Amino acid sequence: MSNDYQDDDGLQIRGSVLYMEDWKRILFLGCPIINGTPNLVDNGLFLNDLSIHDHSRDMVITATQTLVRKI
Repeated sequence: MSNDYQDDDGLQIRGSVLYMEDWKRILFLGCPIINGTPNLVDNGLFLNDLSIHDHSRDMVITATQTLVRKI
């Protein structure tokens, strides 16, 4: 089951909710949805906070490079 969550400050997280039978707990695995460097900074995150197993880092770097080239 995939879910999106947004708090009052605008941080959006996409992930999955899983029930772990052995632990008898509900687990939410998620990562922030980042639309660019300003969004990253506004949410108090750094580039190394993003997962290396996700394309978020690559997308933020590519978007930043594209903006720099246009200036």
